[in-house]
Amino acid sequence: MDQIRQGVQVKGEDAPGKELKRLADKLHALNDQNITGDSVYYLDAAEFPEEYEPLIREMNKSIEVGAYVAGKKDYNDILSALCSDYVSVYRADLNSELYETYRINDNMRDGVRDSIVASEVYYTSAFERYTNQYVLEEEQEYFRSMVAKEHVREELQNKSRFTFRYRVKDNPQGMKNFEALFAKAKGRPEEFSVIMGFRNVDLAVRKEDAYKKETQHDIEETLEGARTGLWTIECEEGCKPRMYADKTMRMLLGAEESISPEECYKTWFERIEPDYVEMVEESVAEILSQGRSEVKYPWNHPEWGMIYVRCGGVVDKKFDKPGFRLKGYHQDITEIMVTRQKQEKALMEALVEANRANVAKTEFLSHMSHDIRTPINGILGMLTISEKNPDDPARQSECRRKIRTSAEHLLSLINDVLDISKLESGAFVFAKERFYLEDVLDNCAGIMIPQAEEQGIELRTRRIGLTHVPLNGSPLHLRQVLINIVSNAIKYNHPNGSVFVCTEEVQNEKESITYRFTVEDNGIGMSEEFQKHLFEPFTQERDDARTSYRGTGLGMAITKNLVEQMGGSISVQSVQGEGSTFTVLLPIERAEEELTDTRQTEELHADVSGMRVLLVEDNEINREIAQYMLEDAGVTVVNAENGKRAVELFEESSLGAFDCILMDVMMPVMDGLEATREIRSMERSDAATVPIIAVSANAFAEDAQKAMEAGMNEHIAKPLDMDEVFKVMVSCCKR
Repeated sequence: MDQIRQGVQVKGEDAPGKELKRLADKLHALNDQNITGDSVYYLDAAEFPEEYEPLIREMNKSIEVGAYVAGKKDYNDILSALCSDYVSVYRADLNSELYETYRINDNMRDGVRDSIVASEVYYTSAFERYTNQYVLEEEQEYFRSMVAKEHVREELQNKSRFTFRYRVKDNPQGMKNFEALFAKAKGRPEEFSVIMGFRNVDLAVRKEDAYKKETQHDIEETLEGARTGLWTIECEEGCKPRMYADKTMRMLLGAEESISPEECYKTWFERIEPDYVEMVEESVAEILSQGRSEVKYPWNHPEWGMIYVRCGGVVDKKFDKPGFRLKGYHQDITEIMVTRQKQEKALMEALVEANRANVAKTEFLSHMSHDIRTPINGILGMLTISEKNPDDPARQSECRRKIRTSAEHLLSLINDVLDISKLESGAFVFAKERFYLEDVLDNCAGIMIPQAEEQGIELRTRRIGLTHVPLNGSPLHLRQVLINIVSNAIKYNHPNGSVFVCTEEVQNEKESITYRFTVEDNGIGMSEEFQKHLFEPFTQERDDARTSYRGTGLGMAITKNLVEQMGGSISVQSVQGEGSTFTVLLPIERAEEELTDTRQTEELHADVSGMRVLLVEDNEINREIAQYMLEDAGVTVVNAENGKRAVELFEESSLGAFDCILMDVMMPVMDGLEATREIRSMERSDAATVPIIAVSANAFAEDAQKAMEAGMNEHIAKPLDMDEVFKVMVSCCKR
């Protein structure tokens, strides 16, 4: 530029001088464009006279050099900013193999600096010299492959950069690990330019190693917690088998840390349970043929005894010696196996028990078929005899007595089946009421003494320390428990045998009193084996018991369930051929004291003559029987065959037309509960007050509760005891 300007001053303002000035202005403008733009702009010789062509050619060379230097400076600035932690940065053309240094750290060893920046050194030879002098010997081949021109071209073909790490030989600076960066760079079309950077990564490697150690420690702790050890087994030809075990594996083997690999293998193999050695060997063969396998087997631990192991492995393909090497795991699964064995045992026991119960139920149904048919056959037979002897009052009376006995036995069978069904399903409900224990005991004695006398059995009772206080509970079910036990003591006894019943107060507390009921007999007794199943449903010690003793095998199961649901316990001691002793411990809740003793209240006189009753019953025979018994007692009866008809009759009747309503519960069209609700909802004065008494074959406490909730006054279970029906009718009408 200065030469041009000098030329302009020499020439003055003549025509050539004007051309030189225009050339200078053009050159100045191109320089501004080249500084700010991405492209390089040159002088066009065609715009000037021919004699200026040599000068323009020289000027264009200057422009090219200036643009290259400016571009080089830009790369240097960028790399200095982005790669400040690189100890050296270079630019190389892989085509020409020429390279130049962009940046080099002052701390770099002089020898390294000299080998890299030596004049007229090419890419390949420079890296070969560096590899031989400074790269760790075992990594030199790897380093050469990574910096090879073909590899660099391939890596940068589809990506802008790649890195790799390598280790260097010992040096005064103590550096060990380096990272090389290769990045694609701008260049002339005929060039394949790359930027190369090298930095020390010792700090990063130390951090990574620390993390790996921490992770390894966590893995070891996890494996130890999971009781899983890792092992390597080498079976080299001509050598003893070797096992290399980690910390957890040695623990599972019961081996010291100093144990040799050969001894470690011996310890493992020799303690495999003998019956499983072949299975383990087959698993090893499967690893070699299939690549992996797993096996479970018992193993004799030197301290813990027998443990169960899950062991699996794979082939180590890196083993380059004759033979093979396996890697795998060894897990203690003793707890899992023991739990599984317990579960399997429990399942088997449950299966055996279920099968036993099914057999017992099958036998029970067979027995019940016999037991139910027997009284029915007796009833039908007595009816036939009665029909053939219409003029023989004595024979008629005897037939009726036997028919009643058979019917009562049939009812007892049905009640037992219903009771055990309710108790086993958990649907049994105890209705609590106020009572005195002495009343229950007197009632039981009144029932059982005649039965004992009939069998020729002496029945003795004793009461020890009983406090006369009101109790709150279920006297019905307490009576059932005592009668079941005493009845069995009488039933399974010898002629002229004896039964002793003792009731004792053993604990008197503020909220409850605990009683001990003991029933002792000198009858046939039970075997020890049968006592284990005494309280299970459908069990009888002897197949002929149903015939000889008229038993169903349900009585004691019902008794035990009742006692336990009332919060008590029952136990038995028995010797076959000598007798049995049953003991029941039962806490009963206290009731509040009353001024008067309910036992002393006057018996209601059950006179129902003159009453007018609405009888609601869907079964024609039952309705006929009830009507006959009521009319025989002087009652006027109006019949309804279902609940809907009963509602209609009551609605059509005059006020106070009926003294009470005897209402069946289960009926077609409308049941007794719905009919009761309909009557109670009527807008007439006697709808809310007329006594409605449930008469139902549903005899459980929850059935009575449903009747009360529907608006009924009382609940009487079928078959009907007419004396009880009359008492309830009188009681309800007097309220």
